[in-house]
Amino acid sequence: MTARFSELIQIMENEFIPEWRDIRDTLIFDDVEEFASQVNRQGLKFACEILTDWSGTVLRQLQAMELENLSSVFGTFPELIKQIRQSEK
Repeated sequence: MTARFSELIQIMENEFIPEWRDIRDTLIFDDVEEFASQVNRQGLKFACEILTDWSGTVLRQLQAMELENLSSVFGTFPELIKQIRQSEK
């Protein structure tokens, strides 16, 4: 695994997962939108398509008010870290 992806995984686990846990129970739109935007910025910074795809989907679902889909996609966030780890092997 490259050092860059190790750094990304650390950021995701230490900063994003605790924030995700807080947001996932309430799904307050502003919080979800800000979180997805932060994930997108990290995805762009680290050139990680897994993150930019996920955040794009969440933001589109927010705009379309697709609440059921939003809840299930938002819930998959921890899986992204596993995908990133596997993509680097």
